[in-house]
Amino acid sequence: MTRKPTWLRFSLRTTFIVVTLLAIAVGLVAQRANRRRQALAAVRAVGGNITFAKKPASVVDNVLSRLFGSETFADVRSVDLRDTDATDDTMARLSALPEMVELSVDKTKVTDDGMRYVSKLRNLQWLMLTETDVGDEGARSIATLRKLHHLNAGGTRMTDDAALHLSRMTNLRDLQLTGTQFTDQVIQNLLPLRSLEDLGLRGTSVTSAGLASLGGFANLEKIRLYLTSVDDAGIRELRDMSSLRLVDIASTRITDATLKYLAELPNLEQLDVSATAVSEDAVARFEAAHPKCTVEAYGIGRTEAN
Repeated sequence: MTRKPTWLRFSLRTTFIVVTLLAIAVGLVAQRANRRRQALAAVRAVGGNITFAKKPASVVDNVLSRLFGSETFADVRSVDLRDTDATDDTMARLSALPEMVELSVDKTKVTDDGMRYVSKLRNLQWLMLTETDVGDEGARSIATLRKLHHLNAGGTRMTDDAALHLSRMTNLRDLQLTGTQFTDQVIQNLLPLRSLEDLGLRGTSVTSAGLASLGGFANLEKIRLYLTSVDDAGIRELRDMSSLRLVDIASTRITDATLKYLAELPNLEQLDVSATAVSEDAVARFEAAHPKCTVEAYGIGRTEAN
């Protein structure tokens, strides 16, 4: 019996291994392509919008486009599901798009369970959750998103406990918590966020007592306290926050004394004192002394504060 040359046996073995590995690789790519197609389809099925990143196509990109379609492996920059029928199942599909940097699920049926899937989007930088059923457990899940720098959780079920989780997101620069259950404790709980520049606490239960800790945010440029029970004593705590450029204290319990405290802010550019007990004369004096600051003062001079 004639034996096959050693080189031939080696060549056949090598060929078999290479073909097997290629088959596995193609199978994995096809599986990933299928998950991505399902994710894109899920977004469109509920009326959402997808924005793809613009970048030069590589040779590999061109090959994948021919094999699986032009959108399948195109980088997704943002997904907008605002005011759609998106649910937690939709979020489960989105985990197949880990390159995403912006996601909006405002006014949807997404809950804490959906945030477990959102937490897998490690490149996410912007997340909008307004008027959803997301609460403290959802905050715990998304706290792992280390690249997130913008979070709008207004109108959610989050409480002061959620702030403890959010305080782990040390790259947050913009945090909006309008119309939530947060109290004075939220400011203390968020103090680890040293990069915070814009904090929105409109319509919360924050009072002047809570503002005593606000000075811990050395880089804060914008504070939004519309429709809270903050009064002159609370605004006095802002006097040394030289980085402040915007102060929204409309519909609060302030009086003319507040403008004297705010006059000490060297970089103030925008101020809203609408629907307060501040007088027109006090506003006029402030504007004259600070011509570079735009002041909104609609419906002022009330005899009763909220």
